[in-house]
Amino acid sequence: MCVSHRRSISCLLAMLAICVCPFAGAVEFITSIGEVCARNDTQQAGTLDIRIDGDQFADASSQTPHYLQIRFDHAVLLAQTLVDIEGSDAGHMPINLAARLDSNAPANALELNMLENAIQIVRWRRGESSIWIRINHSSSQWLSQGGATRSPNHEHRIVFSIGIGSEASRDQNEQVLSNLDANRRVDGALVTTELMVDTRSSALFPLGSPEDRNVNIEPEHYDDQTRLVTTAIHEDLIIYGSPQLVRFAVDIPIGRSNVCGLMEYQEVALVGPLPEGRAASGSLILVNPSESKSWAEITWFTADGTELGTMDVGLPYSGEPVTLPLSEWNEIEEAASLRVYGESDLLGTLVFEDGSQWSLQVFSREGTSRIVRPRPRGTR
Repeated sequence: MCVSHRRSISCLLAMLAICVCPFAGAVEFITSIGEVCARNDTQQAGTLDIRIDGDQFADASSQTPHYLQIRFDHAVLLAQTLVDIEGSDAGHMPINLAARLDSNAPANALELNMLENAIQIVRWRRGESSIWIRINHSSSQWLSQGGATRSPNHEHRIVFSIGIGSEASRDQNEQVLSNLDANRRVDGALVTTELMVDTRSSALFPLGSPEDRNVNIEPEHYDDQTRLVTTAIHEDLIIYGSPQLVRFAVDIPIGRSNVCGLMEYQEVALVGPLPEGRAASGSLILVNPSESKSWAEITWFTADGTELGTMDVGLPYSGEPVTLPLSEWNEIEEAASLRVYGESDLLGTLVFEDGSQWSLQVFSREGTSRIVRPRPRGTR
């Protein structure tokens, strides 16, 4: 399920507030928020509509293109390649984005005058953090009325979309005034632009605050002095032109991370037996020694491997311990063992009322639901 979220980027910044300037227009980013699993290699984020109601790209042309960079924060990366660089094995095949007229006033014989390649995705590579969109046609010429060209305004706006399937793109554009019936490659092939992201190495913390959980986009607009967008072997080698918009201190969420499918992609399983009849008297102490927040999934079992309960817990960084009293766990008196899925550096210890301590051991993911309870050392 997705929810809608809006942010405007315009020509003025005052006290970190967003100000839409009617005389100059704005670029508005409208997103839906997709639910994504943290620490997963392929997850679908939400959708992005970019709505333009001014002449921000007046200087753009095929010879002097402008660029929009759509960058993901939290070290989230693109999970697939849709447009590779020139000279790559796959070849460089830009995507022409269908642009449609969005009017909130009578059009009065207004016509769309945009070229099919006016707005293109020209870089979208697996393992990189940004999508690059190139503007090849002056926004001063996108509309025409009575033989005279004009730019979009707050009554007659231009909208294009990414993060959608090919049929959804066709549904958006083929029955309205648009320069294309759908997003298509330069060879005419229909194309899906769904936002598949890789969160395995991200700094997302799904049990934290929205600031920690959300996948945000950070858009930037650069002029024609931008170089190497379609040829740089790595995105860090791109030469940036002059920024054309003030950088705003706002987040534009397009995804929200959750803990899901944890045992499929976490790096370690810690397991340990529980003393018969005394489990409820103990506490589990977990320590995350890394420099970033983490979490763990805890499950406890009967002697024959039947799952009794499970819980997720957030872990602070830099070694601050988290103590979890076992007495608060469902049916813990019947439990013979427990398992903790977490990050590779996770440490776990069981401490009981009699002062005994049992360290959890790293264990294979195979067969972890059946753990035989050994007699701990020092007991009779």
